[in-house]
Amino acid sequence: MNDLIVWRDKLQELYAMKSIYIDKAVQFVLALVTFLMINQNIGLMKAVATPVALAVICTFLPPVVTAYVAAGLVIVHLFKLSIGVAAAAALIFVVMFIFYCRFTPKKALLLLVTPVAFMLHVPYVVPVACALVLGPISAVPVVFGTIIYYMGPSPAREGRPIGSAGPTTASRMDKYAPQLLDLGLLGMIGKGRRSSAVKEAVVRNGAVYFAAVGGAGALLSKSIREAEVVAYEDLGTEAIRKLTVEEFPVIVCMDSEGTDLYETAAEKYREEFV
Repeated sequence: MNDLIVWRDKLQELYAMKSIYIDKAVQFVLALVTFLMINQNIGLMKAVATPVALAVICTFLPPVVTAYVAAGLVIVHLFKLSIGVAAAAALIFVVMFIFYCRFTPKKALLLLVTPVAFMLHVPYVVPVACALVLGPISAVPVVFGTIIYYMGPSPAREGRPIGSAGPTTASRMDKYAPQLLDLGLLGMIGKGRRSSAVKEAVVRNGAVYFAAVGGAGALLSKSIREAEVVAYEDLGTEAIRKLTVEEFPVIVCMDSEGTDLYETAAEKYREEFV
């Protein structure tokens, strides 16, 4: 772990000194690979097969332009196939750019990294790229469908995948939750109220906050079928684990519209007993 931190610091120092050149080099290579792969895998119109020239031009323009050019290149190729297919592709790209590039233009290169990585059969590059571009914390929710459970399990008994696995107070993660939600996290499981910033992020991203019953860790552990440490094993109970669960009992405490059970339930019982 210490060696990795040392290498990370050295890379950060190198990048700080040469960031302009490194950014442009990466942008050129990514643009070139993207355009070459589009021509190779679609390649219906040979007249637009000028990937090197396009990559050079995109290198000196904002990163989001590369994504626009790649989309345009796909549409031009599909136009050769039929106007209808090209129009459908154009509509998809327009929607994507409205809901992604318009709000996060500095992250547009990730739109190119993802399909390129999968076409090259190296999908594990995607979380690494996200961690480098957006920060280490962004690598967590890259995989679609991720839900974080805030808990620190006790050691597993023999024959069991995990020990007592009750929820911990979720508010201690409020500082990081909005960024994770903006990067694709679908839900969180914990206990206790969340901050207004988390609530806004939940609504903004259509996510959900679930509550598990505190003090019932032994019962909750019975719903966990598998537990695999995927990061920071040296931290013991604080390590990051991938859990496989079945019929895991939770309550929706904050839905995608921002309805907060901690507020509505308190108000309901206050009216009944006052």
